[in-house]
Amino acid sequence: MPLEEREAVARLRQGDVSGLEPLARLYYPRALRTASLVTHDLAAAHDVTQAAFVKAYERIEQFDPRRPFGPWFLKSVLRDALKVATRRDRQAPA
Repeated sequence: MPLEEREAVARLRQGDVSGLEPLARLYYPRALRTASLVTHDLAAAHDVTQAAFVKAYERIEQFDPRRPFGPWFLKSVLRDALKVATRRDRQAPA
């Protein structure tokens, strides 16, 4: 894990929300693209991505800091984007 990422995760684990900023710089574009490809809705993709960063902060204790942050985080983005897309598809008129 790159030093900047490692330091950001360490700050989050200490309850310091400022650790989100470097992680957002690193992962927001990729997370947004992932969510957008799944939801086909840019506004929903932004919502999913922003919520994923909040969730990462809230659940950082579940993250193993010996592993890379990106795959753990992007898996959460993908899972939430799939939920949004599935919910939208169920509500679409037939």
